Order: sequence, then C-alpha cells, then structure tokens
Amino acid sequence: MTNQLFPQLNAAVVTLLSISTLIAYPVIADTSNSEYTFLVTQDWRSCDHIGKKYQEVYAFETPSFYINICRKGENYFYLGEAKQTNVGSIFIPAQLLDEGKIYRADNGNVAYYVAIDETKSKATPENQGTLTIERNGNPVLTENSVTQHCLFVESPASLSVRNKPNEQASQIGTIPARSQITLANLDPQGNPQIKQGLNGSSWVEISNPYKGFILYGNEEKSSLATCQ
Repeated sequence: MTNQLFPQLNAAVVTLLSISTLIAYPVIADTSNSEYTFLVTQDWRSCDHIGKKYQEVYAFETPSFYINICRKGENYFYLGEAKQTNVGSIFIPAQLLDEGKIYRADNGNVAYYVAIDETKSKATPENQGTLTIERNGNPVLTENSVTQHCLFVESPASLSVRNKPNEQASQIGTIPARSQITLANLDPQGNPQIKQGLNGSSWVEISNPYKGFILYGNEEKSSLATCQ
C-alpha cells in the first residue's frame, strides 16, 4: 500500500468513491465471524462496553463511520460501525504498522487502515484521522474525520446571533449562508452545551465570527452542517 492512500487531513481534494459502493458490496466478508453489535447511543469512544480490560487508544468519527482503536494488553483491535447502513458493527484484531501512526485490521478480503493525526490544537478538541477501506488490495473508500466544533450555515440566507439564548435578546450580528462558525464551551467529548430558550427553543454558544448564541436544532429557522 502506497502513501497516497493516506492523504494529509488538510489536503484540498480527496478522491472518494461513493458510500453506495460499500452498500452494494458489504464490507463484512461472508466467512468472517468478527461481527460485534454495539449501540452508538452508548459512548462509542469508549472500549469498556466490550470488556473492562479494553482501553481506548484512539477514536474519531467520519461522515459514514464511528471508528475506535482499542487495546487489551499488547493487542490492538479495530472497532467500527457504519452510520447509515444495515451492515453490522465489527470488532477485529488490528496491528500497528511500522509507520507508527497507522493501524491495519483485516476482515476476510477487506482491509481497514486507520491513520491517526496527533497534531490537533486546543482549538480542535476532537481526534483527527483518516479511514481507508480496501477490497482485494484495491481502495474502496477514504474518509477524513469530521470536526464537530466547526459548522457552516446552510440556510436561511442569514442567521442571527443574539447576546443571550433568546429570540427577543439583542442581535449582535448576522451570519450569511455558507459561512463557517465555531462552537464554544464544548464538553469533554467535543459536543456543544445546548441551552434552552423561550418556547422550548434550543441555542448554542459560538465564538466565531461573533461571540453570542444561535438557534440550534430548528431546521425551519436555522440549518447547520458539519465542516469536512
């Protein structure tokens, strides 16, 4: 496998095959007994729901998968679940490659490569990484980790920023559609702390491009998407 299968996370363009490829040709080999069912409603970043002796080494999320490298003693394991398919989650042995920051897990004729990036700053609390899936030695999919704290405005044409989590509060500014925003006051898992406003509305605090509060989770009044 050549280095080109592991693009830098800041690369401008990454050529991806559609996730439909994986749906049409399930990644779990018929001869494998490696399936392990777990719920993503649990803390998928943790390995202890498999067993108390399993410890998290590195966990991140891509647009299509939850990824976790676990460790038990000197042995490594790949724990992964597809978000939007009926393909079961898998838990299989993994090996740390010579490069030192890449793990490989084999499941029949499918290989999972997890490249981790430890260059994150305090402004980026989430783990960063790249998942590459090969079938019979040929790349099928490559996905970079998503960045939960970074969102951009999909709609409406502009989004109001208030000084308090209230639609009647003073407006600090407006954010045009397609503009990037940065969430503030994240919890240890990198999730925003949602504040309740009047009439059951939900708000989150942002730090860029303004410091204030925006509506959250109301698609009629604000639609946000995760930065890639």
